[in-house]
Amino acid sequence: MTVLELTRTVISLHREMGGEAYFSAGELVAALLEKNGLPREARLLEPEKALPEALSHKMLAEAKALLDGAPLQYYLGTQFFDGEEYLCREKVLIPRRDSEVLVRVGESFVPRNAKVFDFCCGSGCIGIALLRRRADLACHSFDLSPEALALTADNAAKLAVRDRLSVTGLDVLSPAAEEALLRERPALVLSNPPYIPTGEIAALPANVRREPKLALDGGADGLAFYRRFLLLCKKTGVPFAVEIGKDQEKEIFLFAEKAELSCKAFPDESGILRCLLIGENVV
Repeated sequence: MTVLELTRTVISLHREMGGEAYFSAGELVAALLEKNGLPREARLLEPEKALPEALSHKMLAEAKALLDGAPLQYYLGTQFFDGEEYLCREKVLIPRRDSEVLVRVGESFVPRNAKVFDFCCGSGCIGIALLRRRADLACHSFDLSPEALALTADNAAKLAVRDRLSVTGLDVLSPAAEEALLRERPALVLSNPPYIPTGEIAALPANVRREPKLALDGGADGLAFYRRFLLLCKKTGVPFAVEIGKDQEKEIFLFAEKAELSCKAFPDESGILRCLLIGENVV
């Protein structure tokens, strides 16, 4: 099988298996080539290059697995976020551009030479991206998942901010979160917490359901973490910048109003309100 024949077969599979729900046919072909030691542009530059039979079978099997819902980012082991390439692994939430708005809010809000917290840090992308933008800041990243903590440390080392970032295992819904806030007094807590209602997880796209449920499940209404964060904000005086799901801002604004806290919303690049800055005087 040549590169051209492989490309045509993969494009056909992509169409038959509904691959447009996950990625374009071109992205799939490029990923298969890259992962198997060939240039991503080989389909254009070397279309007549012959591929060993075993390699052709391997690539087609990988294509079918990806079209069956295996996340492309786990397959490649990387994902771009805020202009940098991050390591990506199974059992850890995949970075998404939606979260970049938290980085921009943190960049403009946090005073010089301060420390920030990153709750539910996952891959570490939010805290690390902020440190990349602001060389004067330090970050303490927290997560309940050992896999997430290990990946955050590896990404911090890869992106040369490990000397300004620490990682700690923590259930942010536990009393230990309040203790950490009172002990270290960060200037801001950044967080992309789980916010999918439990009952909606089964209806998510297959590739999203391959990500850890721990990083998706926000309780019966998806708002469990925000209730806790508002309480922590009120008790400690530390402001929070949190990512939210589509149309969740109204209920969280009501929570903030009842707690006598200010709340300001920021849109992502698609114009969807994606980040809320919550505190005593943030508006």
